Amino acid sequence: MKALASVIPKRYHRSLSWRTANRGSILPLLLVMLAIVALLVAGVVQLTDQRSQALRQQQQQWQAGADLHNTRTVVLYSLLTRPFNDAGMVVDPTIDWEAPNPLEVGDARIWTLTGKELRFDGTLYQGWGKAVFSLQDADALINLNQLVLSRTSFLRLLEQAGVTAAQGDVLLDRLLDYQDADDLLRLHGAEHEEYVRAGLPPPANRPLRHLQELRLIPGWLESGVLDQAIFRDSITLSGRGFFNINTAPKAVLYAWTAYSARDLDRLMQQRPYQQAEQITRLMGDDFPVDILSIVFLASKHFRLRLYHPDLNYYEEQFISFSKKEENGYPWVIDMVQRRSTSGTMALDTARETGLRYFNPAQLGIAPL
Repeated sequence: MKALASVIPKRYHRSLSWRTANRGSILPLLLVMLAIVALLVAGVVQLTDQRSQALRQQQQQWQAGADLHNTRTVVLYSLLTRPFNDAGMVVDPTIDWEAPNPLEVGDARIWTLTGKELRFDGTLYQGWGKAVFSLQDADALINLNQLVLSRTSFLRLLEQAGVTAAQGDVLLDRLLDYQDADDLLRLHGAEHEEYVRAGLPPPANRPLRHLQELRLIPGWLESGVLDQAIFRDSITLSGRGFFNINTAPKAVLYAWTAYSARDLDRLMQQRPYQQAEQITRLMGDDFPVDILSIVFLASKHFRLRLYHPDLNYYEEQFISFSKKEENGYPWVIDMVQRRSTSGTMALDTARETGLRYFNPAQLGIAPL
């Protein structure tokens, strides 16, 4: 420093000493400024990433909605245009039927089983895009609006959902009191006064129109049965009141027959049946269900479930087909609801339908 001072004029010595003295304070200031800039950049990057992620999620949800919509459209079209047999919907394009709408021809059907039918027993199938769907014939489920005819079966279903026999009698009597038009109180039932005491709206005194109405009946919500999948999967509000042995879930088969698990598996493995004699030959003449109440062909009432791996819920629609068009369509959506998707739902096990409408490449169009 002394050597440097000897060659620098004295008038600059003070400025040089100031710069030397403040050199140590400038460096921390620069570091602070760089840290602030880095934080600002990181914040901008994080905000951009969050917005990009939100945009991707919105795009995924939009695509999922489009997949579900397209799947539903194809399913409805196929139900109206493809023939049925006792195993389900005939998807083989080489097999056609002269009837324009299989659902309008009563009990007429194609008797030949192709082995490639789209089944109406809740089997999962691949739909449009990444969508997955299942169709369930309503005649294979227990109709909550016709329980007077199947009290024992309904109590067996409640038993499988963890409801005791005593509690089942209470739930059933209160459901029947909710539906009937009189004010006569059943043994375990509830009428207007009981609803007032419970702080609930009075009973509707009519058949159920939506499954959510069960929450308005005293004791039903508290029982926890509405949260049991085995119960939700086995009930309907539509159907003819018959028993479709070809499409009934295992829980419903038990409710009707009280068979052991082994006998139920044996009964299901031999499906589809086409005649009552096939059932009695396999299970015996003492089959516990009245043969006259058994049907083999699907009804005009279906439960359609639509799933998508990018959604945390599935959509459930109860659909009835009719010759009389409603709002220009030959079907009526009886009920729609959304339910949370189970974390164990194995959508990757869905089968191919065999319908070319679910293959955009074969149709020469690009998916939305």
